[in-house]
Amino acid sequence: GLEALVVRRDESDTATGRASILPSEASSYFGLELVRAALSPTFPAQFAVLVVLDGHAALEWGVERPPLRLVRGEAALVPFAAGPTTIRGDAELIRCTPPTTPATP
Repeated sequence: GLEALVVRRDESDTATGRASILPSEASSYFGLELVRAALSPTFPAQFAVLVVLDGHAALEWGVERPPLRLVRGEAALVPFAAGPTTIRGDAELIRCTPPTTPATP
């Protein structure tokens, strides 16, 4: 039932600055992570959509590119071509990504 979709997290899950907020069964459809910018998590090259829930953050990518500044309520699309990215600042974000494994019909 609906209880299977509820994922409970404790603070240890966010020690890396990121934690999945969906049950593992959902990974064949899309990924959804809670990101804490204060821990400066780094992500591999991957298409993603970021939504800032609270605070302010800087999305860093590439060596010679200025960071993209984001504040509460803003969203950003991160193309695969951006390469590896790091999120810094004092913010809590949602990061939505494509599935890790395709869904089977």
